[in-house]
Amino acid sequence: MNAWEQILRHLQHRLSPESFHNWLEPTRFSHIDGKALYVAVPNETAGRWLENEYRGQILETARQLAMDFQLVIFIAAGAPRYP
Repeated sequence: MNAWEQILRHLQHRLSPESFHNWLEPTRFSHIDGKALYVAVPNETAGRWLENEYRGQILETARQLAMDFQLVIFIAAGAPRYP
């Protein structure tokens, strides 16, 4: 299980089923670069929404799981892997 899947597993129990299904379920692990976790999202709108609404909760969950990420970066489908 990759880091993103571990984070999702914990968030699934903290969010409403509707919020999890609509916003987090369609995401996928992309890669890790240093202390940044990259997450693939369906589109830029979803990425912006996740950044604004869940970034803090995602990083806090990562800390609780002893993951040392300083950033979570959302990449829209079709966007270059490395900006």
